[in-house]
Amino acid sequence: MVLLGSVTTISVVMAPFFPGEKKLSKFHEVFAKVTLFDLTDVKRAYARKHGLTTEQVDQHEQELKRYLTLCIMYPEVCLGMFSLVDNLWHEFVCHTPKYRQFCESIAGRFLDHIPTGSDAAQPLSSSGPSPRQQTIALYERHFGPMDRTLWR
Repeated sequence: MVLLGSVTTISVVMAPFFPGEKKLSKFHEVFAKVTLFDLTDVKRAYARKHGLTTEQVDQHEQELKRYLTLCIMYPEVCLGMFSLVDNLWHEFVCHTPKYRQFCESIAGRFLDHIPTGSDAAQPLSSSGPSPRQQTIALYERHFGPMDRTLWR
């Protein structure tokens, strides 16, 4: 595993598993951009609505940004969000201009938020590993073990 330095306040452990340096540097580049995207107003609203401390909100932000990085880097994989962090994603989506800016400038496409149990999710996750299993595998490959208090 390679220990990367801090990008803002988030330290990252990533395992270089890609065939070729180019793909790995693309992952680092995308993750750095996602990490630096300012969510101050989203976090403030989220903390107020859910009665969370700054530390809790910062942890949720870190996990959401890791998840969104995986969504950007693996568009062909149906990833499942199954954590408290989903509430922060909902808040982010509700800040539509900010979410649109993120999707256009960082993701390069709109990142749909499709509820797991919905009809729209069925064709995406009908074969192979579940979206939850795929998220765990990719997350732990790139970032190490998930914090099970946040990812339940």
